[in-house]
Amino acid sequence: MSRKKLCTVVAGWLAATSVGVAQSRQVTTPKALSPYYPTASTVDRRGSEEASDMPPEMPSMPVPRASVPARSMYMTQAPPAPPPPAPAAAAAVPAVPMNGVNGGYGPHGCATNGAASGNNGSAPCAGQCGPDERLWASVEFLEWWTQGMHSPPLVTGSPPGTPLLSAGVFGAAGTSVLAGKDNFNSDNAPGFRVRTGFWLGDNNAYGFEGSYFFLGRRSDDHTVFATSLVPIIARPFFDAAPTALVNGAPTPSSLAITYPGLVSGIVTTSATNEFYGADVNFRKNCDCSDNHRIDFVAGYRYARLKDTLQITDNITSIPLAGATIPFGTQLVSVPFGTNLFHSDRFETRDDFNGGQVGFAGEWRSGRWFVGGRSLIAVGNVHKEAVITGSTLAAIPGAGAGQNNSGVLVQPTNYGSYRKNDFAYVPEGSVTVGLNVTDGFRIFAGYTFIYWSNVWRPGDQIDLTINTTQIGTGPLVGVPRPQFPGKDTDFWAQGVSAGLELRY
Repeated sequence: MSRKKLCTVVAGWLAATSVGVAQSRQVTTPKALSPYYPTASTVDRRGSEEASDMPPEMPSMPVPRASVPARSMYMTQAPPAPPPPAPAAAAAVPAVPMNGVNGGYGPHGCATNGAASGNNGSAPCAGQCGPDERLWASVEFLEWWTQGMHSPPLVTGSPPGTPLLSAGVFGAAGTSVLAGKDNFNSDNAPGFRVRTGFWLGDNNAYGFEGSYFFLGRRSDDHTVFATSLVPIIARPFFDAAPTALVNGAPTPSSLAITYPGLVSGIVTTSATNEFYGADVNFRKNCDCSDNHRIDFVAGYRYARLKDTLQITDNITSIPLAGATIPFGTQLVSVPFGTNLFHSDRFETRDDFNGGQVGFAGEWRSGRWFVGGRSLIAVGNVHKEAVITGSTLAAIPGAGAGQNNSGVLVQPTNYGSYRKNDFAYVPEGSVTVGLNVTDGFRIFAGYTFIYWSNVWRPGDQIDLTINTTQIGTGPLVGVPRPQFPGKDTDFWAQGVSAGLELRY
């Protein structure tokens, strides 16, 4: 029985008891003499002289006390009311169905279809606002898309007949971009998310929850090789050697990877991406009715974004006497049968730690429900970039040599870099689902997450190279390439399907 029904029954019983007591006193209490309308019990028995002005005395008639006297014009008041009927016994409260049918309580404990209201009678939520179960856990299967990683042009091509010094050079006739500048890892990725929590208090008005999500590691690989239409491929850059400057500005240049009759080779670009995160929150109900609840959410969020971008090439000389190919202002000797391997690797890691606030709500209709969540986290992002490179030259009969420079990675940008910065991470989601039973539900949803001020590998590539430091040569002039430390943003969005258990 609800609090309000109990109070109504007790009040009715008290009122009925009071009426009965009052009527009992009216029958048994002696009445005072009346100078106006005497009755059998109120006749003045004094002398006739004193009573000469009174109406003639009526014959005395016995009035049985057990019966109700008939109304008379000489009666001073209405006869006593018949004793009140005994208060009816309180109707038994039927068992409350948990599915919200026939005026019971819905799957979240709130009154439906006219059931008694709770919360001190001020809201239609009958005391408990939230799931009847104290614990819940869910698992979702994700299919999300993420913002692709941009990069500058990494591989270029030229048509037949292009001079060697113009092979794949920016601005030269026929130069086209074959790799880079696109969005690496911009397609969909599978993943999962788990969420669990528990309610506290007598009415499930507050509780704690936690979640973790993970998008599977993705790899976006491209291999570029020469074709009949584009027989020349190269790795482009801007040469900042003192002898290559024109009016103080670097000049476009390239390293030929494939050039007919001279060298042949391939270039491979490989980009990987990982994104995952977790949060822990306190939830406090701030609005509730028979078909919805809205909670205030406050807690802690962690997120990590990890990207890599690697560019490798393999060059093999063709002529028997060997070849000499230009690398900007430098000349690279490639004897017959020599293999040159260049590798440039850019890796970034972003770790976010911060507090978050927002709201989470749910609206119900029968067994169907729609949920929503809106949060924003504000805190610190620790950014780290690791830039490494290598060159391996394998010369038949002369062994192999290696150094820690590639093409876009030179001693001036080789190393690791770190920075702490302010960032914010808002998240919004919506779900639609069905309560299959009181403790089991299925749902589908959509989620969007944004992250500001992150480092991504493609933005940390500097295409300007001072070629005086190629190989083992000393640096002369400006120290390029450098680490740009460029900030960008990141987002992830997608759909999900899952199930939830409650206990």
